[in-house]
Amino acid sequence: MNLLFTLNLLLDANNINNENEIELSPVVLKLQDEIKTLRTSLSDIILKRDELKYIICKNIETDYWLIFGELEKNLYEVSTRVLRLKRKINLVQAYKNREENVDLEKIEKLLDEEFVKYQKKLEEYIQNIKLAREFNSLEALSEEDSKKLKMLYLKIIKLLHPDLKSDYSPIDKFLFQKALDAYRNADLKTIIAIDALLSSKDFSVSSKNSIESLEEEKEKLESLIENIESEIINIKNDMPYILKYIIDSPDTIEKRKEELLMAIADFSERETIYRVKLRDMLGD
Repeated sequence: MNLLFTLNLLLDANNINNENEIELSPVVLKLQDEIKTLRTSLSDIILKRDELKYIICKNIETDYWLIFGELEKNLYEVSTRVLRLKRKINLVQAYKNREENVDLEKIEKLLDEEFVKYQKKLEEYIQNIKLAREFNSLEALSEEDSKKLKMLYLKIIKLLHPDLKSDYSPIDKFLFQKALDAYRNADLKTIIAIDALLSSKDFSVSSKNSIESLEEEKEKLESLIENIESEIINIKNDMPYILKYIIDSPDTIEKRKEELLMAIADFSERETIYRVKLRDMLGD
């Protein structure tokens, strides 16, 4: 059973009926126009937030790991080895201070336990590099298809986003999650299928006519817009977006590579010093 057919069955059970139209006062009409404008603004800013969060930031993160991933991993590996050697020296010295025979097996077991979190972090580095390479190997959408994906996703936001539907149902949630996943994965076929499905259904809703309810909705929309604008600012001031200034400049890329290589060399030198010291302590 294909996606379009399945979603049609679901929506057929969830159609929304129109109420009879009534004559509206100028105040109500003005509020309704303001709400319509706010809903359009909210749809646009949700799209902007989602594009920033799921597309732009994903591309920045991918580019960073492709350019610096191996160097970052190598630096973390050598710095972790240095920390472990330093800790091992301290443990060996503790045995000597107590004038006891050094139990290397016990020391290594303790170090393994203490450095579990470091191993997990290293595995995260390896996984990030792997995911970046896999993402980079995917066939990219053409410019035309990218624009179509964005346009159709905006249409779906206007129809199904929970902040824009007062009667949000489980089916709406299911459909919107499908659309969000498709947008994040640049799955144009699924977005087209969902758009075709929604275009065939009646999504008109009865208008709220009381001034009080309209004012409440207006305040809610204004608050949502303000919150998402703040969220966008926070995204731009956090990882991975703040890495953009590095990967956007060839000079900055080279500078960062030099910094990483210098740090690796520094830790490698310290590793050699600690290994010699440990060997001397153990009399090997």
